[in-house]
Amino acid sequence: MNKNMPERLLTVFSLYGFCSIIFFATGIMNIENYFNWIGFTVCSILFGVILGMIIYYCISLFEPDVRNYKNAKGFRLIHILIFSFVLTSFAICRYINEYKNNDSNCRKYVIKELGKSGTRHSAYYVFINTKNGIERLSFGKAFNENHKPGDSISLCLMKGRLGFEYYKIKKQ
Repeated sequence: MNKNMPERLLTVFSLYGFCSIIFFATGIMNIENYFNWIGFTVCSILFGVILGMIIYYCISLFEPDVRNYKNAKGFRLIHILIFSFVLTSFAICRYINEYKNNDSNCRKYVIKELGKSGTRHSAYYVFINTKNGIERLSFGKAFNENHKPGDSISLCLMKGRLGFEYYKIKKQ
């Protein structure tokens, strides 16, 4: 067995962990449009932890040295795998949930208010009244620039393949 293999695996998966930030960003984008975004987040994290543990177990079957290996900072391969797959799981779960989704309930909503976060990278929000109270949704800067409070918009409440509902603008 190669003594440097655990170190190489840790390096490769560390690079994957760094790249997984992109997957996280795409998966978390406009998460406000999910009806139960907290449940979606919890499920995504659990999926990532389980996936990371399965990958670790499979690697350790072929390379048993990874079980005891730690780098100079004390990280083990399992730490990197779980971190990486938790970040990646947001994009995976979102893609699966929204893949070729046709199950929708569309209707018109009146914009109650438009909002913008005060951070350096501003987020733009739309507030609408639903049967469950006021919902805060996000459709981007261009949407907010082209609408004002009181405008009527067509939104569809989509039920995804994983069972999570989300709002989407109805295409004309």
